Amino acid sequence: MEYFETNVPPPIPEDFGTQARVELCNKVLTDWTQTPPGDDPYLKNYAAAMLQFHNTAGPIYDTTVAVLTARPDMGASHLKTLEQRAMQKQIIALMGEDYPAALGDTEADVHKWLDAIASVRADPERFDEWIYDIHNQELQTNVPYRGDCLEAFLSMANDLGRLTTGNIVEFGCSQNLILKRHARKLAMGADAPMEHYGPNDTDVPLPHIIRDGGLHLQATAANHQLIRQPVPFGYGVGIDSKSPAAGRDWSYNSVYPSEFANKARMTDVHDLIYSDYSNNVGFYQADVTDFDLASFHESFPQMRNATDVVFICTSAYLLPPEKRQGVFDLGIEMVKGETPETNGFLILYDNCMRVAMDPTQVNFFSDWQSVPYCYHFYVMDTRAPEPIWEEFYMSPDTRANTVRVGNGAILDKNGTPHKVWDYMMDMAVDLSYLKK
Repeated sequence: MEYFETNVPPPIPEDFGTQARVELCNKVLTDWTQTPPGDDPYLKNYAAAMLQFHNTAGPIYDTTVAVLTARPDMGASHLKTLEQRAMQKQIIALMGEDYPAALGDTEADVHKWLDAIASVRADPERFDEWIYDIHNQELQTNVPYRGDCLEAFLSMANDLGRLTTGNIVEFGCSQNLILKRHARKLAMGADAPMEHYGPNDTDVPLPHIIRDGGLHLQATAANHQLIRQPVPFGYGVGIDSKSPAAGRDWSYNSVYPSEFANKARMTDVHDLIYSDYSNNVGFYQADVTDFDLASFHESFPQMRNATDVVFICTSAYLLPPEKRQGVFDLGIEMVKGETPETNGFLILYDNCMRVAMDPTQVNFFSDWQSVPYCYHFYVMDTRAPEPIWEEFYMSPDTRANTVRVGNGAILDKNGTPHKVWDYMMDMAVDLSYLKK
């Protein structure tokens, strides 16, 4: 197959800012050829193939420049991930269940990825849809086990007497997978599938807690126990500017290529996307940057002064920087209880880092995929006299196969602080199921 119309290098954008961002896009793809997100070998090959298109004059390069011009807020990692998800959607439409295995995951298979991308480019309808998705879709991460850190935290908070209603609100919920999974866990108890548990390629079940450069068995077992144990769940409301039903096809493709190889896991994701836990989980369509809290409470009166947790998972980085603090303030207002003693938690899980000189603030990474363990799970305990972002977990991505435990703390019902690491070390756990 002829991959390129010409061998002419792409034109350099006249605008210096766009030029610099194009160079960053090249760097992202180059980095993926060495260390792909999630160590996914298919992504490594995709990046090697797309890099060739990106470095040659043609419609794919032109699309990158057009999107960077139209969306000045978009970082390089964001755009390259969005392009990959959009291209994956089109390749799956062509290949069906043969994707991604038929394209191969070795260096010798890069030409197959070149063929697949060229096939999409040669099909006007599919290529136009690829361009449309890049311009109009939002980046999502639809893997249910990105809620593992939240499940572990809820267990700890419950043990410390801090869950009063079990009510949870999530900002930027996409398909509401995290809340649906939480509802299923409550409904099924020990029979609920743990999608992130017991892969074939490791002796010790995931997720792993890493400490001092190695696997920490005690902490890993404690974390597993926290994830699995049930907690009270009153009601959950997912809030998003787009209806979950409107983007199900896009959502289904919002995973790494290798995750399609696990058919059982993908079936589970599909089932959760289309499931309806209406007894415990609701949805409210709204823009959290322009939110009417009174109207929300009219729709969900059970959440007024009775929300234990507001969870913002990998969506705050998409917000205009000048509007993020307003969204955080909205979350703090939502978790106010009837009394200060019943105030709840604002949780942020995103590619960001707490500001050392002001721990009430966070900075977001523009090129998160080049920063190790850049995803931080921060908890703001609004019952504390001076609430700050407490660091509970760090992970390289929201799959959280490996996790580091931070030094954060929350108060118990009596107002005594408990650090998460000390709490986990004090837990009585069974290590027998962990193979050494």
